[in-house]
Amino acid sequence: MKQLVLVVLLILCRASFGQTVGTIQYDNGTYDGYSIMHPLNFDTSYLIDNCGKVINNWPSDFLNSTFAEITTNGTLIRSSVDPNTTSFQAGGGAGILQELAWDGSVIWNHVISDANMRLHHDVEILPSGNLLVIAWELKNQAECYAAGRNPGTLVEDEMWPTVIYELEQVYPTGANIVWEWHAWDHLIQDSVPSSGNYGNVQANFRRIDIHKGNSSSAPDWVHMNAIHYNAELDHIILSAPMFNEIWMIDHSTSTAEAADSVGGNRGVGGDLLWRWGNPQSYNQGSSAEQKLFFQHDCQWVEAGVRFDEHISVFNNRDVINGQLRSSVKIIRVHFDTISNSYPMNNGVFLPDLADYTYELSDTTISPGLSGVQVLPNDNLLITAGPHGHVFEIDSSDNVLWQYKVPMSAAGVITAQGDPAGLTKKIFKMKRYTSDYIGFDGEDLSPGVQIELNPLPCTSIVGLEEIKNEEYHIYPNPATDYLELTELNPDFEVSVTDGLGRLLYTFKTNDSDLRIDCSEWKSGMYYLKHQANVLSVVVN
Repeated sequence: MKQLVLVVLLILCRASFGQTVGTIQYDNGTYDGYSIMHPLNFDTSYLIDNCGKVINNWPSDFLNSTFAEITTNGTLIRSSVDPNTTSFQAGGGAGILQELAWDGSVIWNHVISDANMRLHHDVEILPSGNLLVIAWELKNQAECYAAGRNPGTLVEDEMWPTVIYELEQVYPTGANIVWEWHAWDHLIQDSVPSSGNYGNVQANFRRIDIHKGNSSSAPDWVHMNAIHYNAELDHIILSAPMFNEIWMIDHSTSTAEAADSVGGNRGVGGDLLWRWGNPQSYNQGSSAEQKLFFQHDCQWVEAGVRFDEHISVFNNRDVINGQLRSSVKIIRVHFDTISNSYPMNNGVFLPDLADYTYELSDTTISPGLSGVQVLPNDNLLITAGPHGHVFEIDSSDNVLWQYKVPMSAAGVITAQGDPAGLTKKIFKMKRYTSDYIGFDGEDLSPGVQIELNPLPCTSIVGLEEIKNEEYHIYPNPATDYLELTELNPDFEVSVTDGLGRLLYTFKTNDSDLRIDCSEWKSGMYYLKHQANVLSVVVN
């Protein structure tokens, strides 16, 4: 295929055109960039463009866990499942952290997995390069009862609460813990006066009730599944889905202060600065005030202008009009510099409601996993994790782009056009700008799609007239006529619609050809001349 002087919009990516996996929709307005696709329990992480073409991939000797991101240095940090773990087993379990060079070589491999501790779920890469990681830590029956847990409420005679570590990497396998926070240091309970942490839960709203959390009393008490950092405030947000809450803590504390209730820039040590989603967790309100239901992927909005001072979150088990749904919520969270705190009203942390809610369709209800990213153009990139389905919506909630993980639940690469069945799950997809500093100096030439028998697709760079040494086609978009000029003798072109159906064939020995498209329906059409497939839009 000869190189066009002006690249055109080529969208052969609508579900109606037969796509079942990979990129199944790609419309104008999609945010340009490259996305990390990290299938769970699979042996490779991918960087893909919006057509699903592989820019780079990182094979592994271990199966993927839930986290993968590219650093500003162009390396990949990812979590993997420790095959030799003797530790706690629960969803999101990992145990291994790795850093890989662009060529896939492992430059750092660190294990957090033993009988008393296990890395799980999310990681946050700090501006310093240090890593904030989430881990479970074991508390045995005696420790739980001493801390105030009501005897007889532990189904497995232990609890695995959350610890947050800040790690300074020591290559090739080590790490220094430079800061840490333990949920266990910030407990309250009002059930067992003779045990520790006894007090008024409602009055101690910055502390964590040891009797709340996992409703089944199973060991995975909090199931912390997300962590994100705000450098301007030096605050960390955490997703605590068993409490149906987002928590916020102060990172300016020392480790000693983080274990206390005083100290740090905000004066409350490691107690919670703010919590939102379920006031019942600190004995306020009722079920009517609950806003979050087993949520995932809370993060500060870092880009765009529509949601300044906001936190986005995927609300997995929302209840809308009495029905189980999944939704995206974006919440304005304003820190009051005068009071040095987050505002409350009648003992409940504000705001009362989310600023924005997007309800997912029936086919993308996601009781677990999943995430949302606010893109620099204010579009939202939403991952319905259990379905392996990612889609992008604009500010009017129009779906512009969709991607379906092109591999079966068993990890077999699927072919385009195969019936869409269960696919590999992913936690979330993250898109990077095309000029992200981590890509500097790297080869970003697209390869082929992951799926077998992929359909053709190119990136969106705008609609333009088409011109090369064999023809000149304009205008694009067209309204009444499509002009083809500077044609070679015996020129022939066919026109197909978005379903691949042949509509017209035109032949001419003249140097010019005018095609009347005034009666064509608005949409995308494909002109095929010899080996070239060109796209035009008719308005």
